[in-house]
Amino acid sequence: MSRYDKYDPYDGGFRARLNVAIPAADAGKIRAVSVNASGRVVIGGAALVDIRGLICPTEAMAAGAAIDVMTDGEIAEAVTTGGVVLTAGLQYCHIDGTVDSTAGSGKAIGFTVELNRLIVRVPATQAA
Repeated sequence: MSRYDKYDPYDGGFRARLNVAIPAADAGKIRAVSVNASGRVVIGGAALVDIRGLICPTEAMAAGAAIDVMTDGEIAEAVTTGGVVLTAGLQYCHIDGTVDSTAGSGKAIGFTVELNRLIVRVPATQAA
């Protein structure tokens, strides 16, 4: 199960409330998120430029619960959102919130080292 390993809460991300609940089946899944007009965290975004960071909940969470959104840190035991081991190299997120090694329609969010450690570096914006 993917989990935060190195995360500095002062400058490695931000905390915001979830717009919708996260079911137990999604625990341990890395998801790319954006922030909606109400300031709530939502999975995915309308465009790649909307993606603000990654979440990796370890349990089910209710709508309105506060969650840390990582923009800079490391995720251990990292696998794709679908549960497949990450390949070496750059990793990408997509507007549906998935994270994998497919560059085609994605935004670079970090790179892997070792076998399953994701180094997260989510840029604030991306040119169109």
